Amino acid sequence: MHSISLTHGPALSLTRQLVRTEPLEDAQKAPVQKAVRATNELLRHFWGCYPLTTPARCEKAARVLSAIDKWNRGLTGKSTRLLHEAVISRLEVALRHGKATIVASQQQQQQQKSR
Repeated sequence: MHSISLTHGPALSLTRQLVRTEPLEDAQKAPVQKAVRATNELLRHFWGCYPLTTPARCEKAARVLSAIDKWNRGLTGKSTRLLHEAVISRLEVALRHGKATIVASQQQQQQQKSR
């Protein structure tokens, strides 16, 4: 196995984690690069909401989490097989963390309002 780098753009850190036993063909690179860039963008917006200190941040985190969930479920076929487990696991970490923290933060803010 060897590491490959598909691009020198913003997705470089994630594309370096792609591990294959043979090199990617040019036709395979574009969908993988697109998936990595989209994953990076979603995660950047999600983690940018933290700490969840305001209702607006909670709402944005919930919206982005919904988009992450939809994106994660939509990753199928050859692109998914080409994505390294670390990329997919970053989406799953955000989903688990978000589901736990967004609800708790919203409940806490509602309790503070009712006092």
